[in-house]
Amino acid sequence: MTPDQHSAQTFAGGFGRVKGLPRPGTALLDGGAVQRKAQRMFLIFGSSVHETIINVVRFVCGYCGVDAPQNVVKRSNRFTLFFLPLFPISTRYINRCTNCGGETALTAEQARHSLTWSARASDTRR
Repeated sequence: MTPDQHSAQTFAGGFGRVKGLPRPGTALLDGGAVQRKAQRMFLIFGSSVHETIINVVRFVCGYCGVDAPQNVVKRSNRFTLFFLPLFPISTRYINRCTNCGGETALTAEQARHSLTWSARASDTRR
């Protein structure tokens, strides 16, 4: 097969498809078999961190020693596809002091307990 014959067999571009020639992105092999070129896909994925304050409690901070409000924060790491968060990969709870910014790790049970503790504290103030 000469180079001119090969280029004629792989050409199918232009303003329309020429009858009898293969589709763009394909090439004829010896014997007329069709070989497709690999299609490429561009994928953007990653993760992002999302924080939500679920409760505010007041007690003495272990870092600065000041009686200040403490934010109970739910921090979730989410899988993203094309910059859209799809589902959480991991979830952590922390206690953050509003005075010094010190953070303490909490369990999910401790975070739930802070909700009942603050509800009881607000009932006793009424």
